[in-house]
Amino acid sequence: MAAGLAVIFPGSLRAQDLTWPLQNFDTGICGWTGYDAATLSWDGNQNNGTNSGGSCLFRVDYSHDGSWLAGVDNVDCCACALGALLQSSNFVSIDFDVKWNNASGLSPAAFNANMPGEPGFQIGTGNARGLGFVANLCYGNVPIPDEATNGWTHVSQPIDPTAGAFASLVWEKQFVAKGPGALAMFWVDNVKLKGRIIHPMIGATPKAGGSFTLRWNSVAKATYTIQKSSDMTHWKVVGTGFPNGGASGGALDYTDTAAGDGASFYRICSP
Repeated sequence: MAAGLAVIFPGSLRAQDLTWPLQNFDTGICGWTGYDAATLSWDGNQNNGTNSGGSCLFRVDYSHDGSWLAGVDNVDCCACALGALLQSSNFVSIDFDVKWNNASGLSPAAFNANMPGEPGFQIGTGNARGLGFVANLCYGNVPIPDEATNGWTHVSQPIDPTAGAFASLVWEKQFVAKGPGALAMFWVDNVKLKGRIIHPMIGATPKAGGSFTLRWNSVAKATYTIQKSSDMTHWKVVGTGFPNGGASGGALDYTDTAAGDGASFYRICSP
């Protein structure tokens, strides 16, 4: 029977709310690109936060019919340092701060209502490196709040957990002409992905034959990585993408059938 086994979570035994920063625009907009009617630039005079950085200024030309596209390649983004494909089921929302430039020829309300049936802009994902291919505009319409005309406003857009893995994040909007000189201008800062809460362990049971079962509270659609160590310094992955297809929610069990008789430590991570 497995003996002397302990179970831990990274950080603490409390639930944790994790975020994954995409860009704070501290020194530039590296990794972010504007296409078609959208021009993106760094503005060091506008910043929301305690750092001494800046923000990204969006300038969208609404003088003619068209569309605009902006986004970040989260694999190669040099300022983001993500370096990996991301799994949508491991995040709950895309969060950012926005401030409307009142020198715009449009108000937020006019911007949001410009395209019938599409209030605001759309956020989606690309499954190829680079922004040349948009796989899925899957996260719905994101209106810019009216209060953004008074200063920085926080926006949190839920993520579709079934959208799968993605390599790039795109912001897109089709529009109809608003006349000569019609510009929509706004600043964006502190763009991040909000991770799912890691729930505390609720049980661990040694079993005959050298196996060991872990039990924790799961989140629907989330997948987990199980790691094991004998010294809490060197960790080995013993399970990944568990369970297949994502959790259904509630208690989730994972059994290490090769636990052995020595002392081992386990941790559960998502993603």
